[in-house]
Amino acid sequence: MSVTSVVVVVVVVVVSAVVTTPSLKKYQPSVTNNHNGTVSVNYVPTEPGAHTLELSYAGVPVQGSPYKFSVEPVKPGRVSAYGPGLSSGLAGQPTSFTVVTKDAGPG
Repeated sequence: MSVTSVVVVVVVVVVSAVVTTPSLKKYQPSVTNNHNGTVSVNYVPTEPGAHTLELSYAGVPVQGSPYKFSVEPVKPGRVSAYGPGLSSGLAGQPTSFTVVTKDAGPG
């Protein structure tokens, strides 16, 4: 009887992100692997103004990083939502609704 051993090496390459706000506070947004060669970076702004997003792949800055973006306050009364997910739903089941922001201003 022969025994075959297999060695599996798993290399985890990390995409990291840091957002800097106008007041120079730093936040680490969530980075989600989409399992298709891309990631999603999610950040909820805490203040209006000019922000920067630094992205790194395996510790090396991504080309073009840092990226600059602006956060503007929403104009009151210019955002609306509709759909079945706003009025009912079942736990553990997906539901949907639509948020309309086309008249909310820049951002």
